[in-house]
Amino acid sequence: MIKKLPLLLLLSIVLLGKAEAQLINNPKIKLGLQAGINFSSFTKDVGPFDKTGTYYETAGHAGHSKYVRMAGFGGIVSTYQVSNTFSLGAELLYNQRGAAYRKEDDSKIYITTQRVEKAYNVKKYLINLVELPLTARFTLRGTTNTAEGIILYGGLAPGIRLKNNPNRARGHEYFGTDNVSLGEPSKLHISPILGFQINGIGKTGERIFTDLRLAYSLLPIFNENSSSVNANYETAMWSAGIGFGIRL
Repeated sequence: MIKKLPLLLLLSIVLLGKAEAQLINNPKIKLGLQAGINFSSFTKDVGPFDKTGTYYETAGHAGHSKYVRMAGFGGIVSTYQVSNTFSLGAELLYNQRGAAYRKEDDSKIYITTQRVEKAYNVKKYLINLVELPLTARFTLRGTTNTAEGIILYGGLAPGIRLKNNPNRARGHEYFGTDNVSLGEPSKLHISPILGFQINGIGKTGERIFTDLRLAYSLLPIFNENSSSVNANYETAMWSAGIGFGIRL
């Protein structure tokens, strides 16, 4: 999940260095790096987890309930200052989205240093994207030229599913693995996004920010026609993320 982020951020730093060399004399343009955690899921049960599907009972996935996939995201962020209270944003992100299903496993327990917890069999749908979020940003507190500021933003995030993304639901049973066949995920994804950003305080904190974001897909997640596989593949996808960034 997080293994690819250091390489992505290293590549982002190299690209930013080249970009800043060209844009350093333009005070209206700000570049930075951002990374964080994304929580995502589907709005409907799909594939072998569709309770109305022909193969729900026979495929051995009965009893699984919809859960969230927790994964990382990261990349380059930029803003163009239009006025003290309005700016435009563009980002280039690697974003791991999807969903998960889990079922309680009565034959196992999970022991931590503090307590004994229930064990679950978890199966994940992996939909990993390269996204280009485009936003309009409005300052609610302070101004965008000061150290303090709360910025509300909205926009669209078009994304392309990576070619090497597996078209399977990867599952894990603690240290065991299994797979669940999926329909073919769509190549193109477009999501409206809404969020707010909190800038740091003070001269040093001015460069640091926290970002909270919601996204909801507009296009079908899967290409597969549900009538041809006797299972539902018509679903939307939502995500909620928290990120931390620095302006360079």
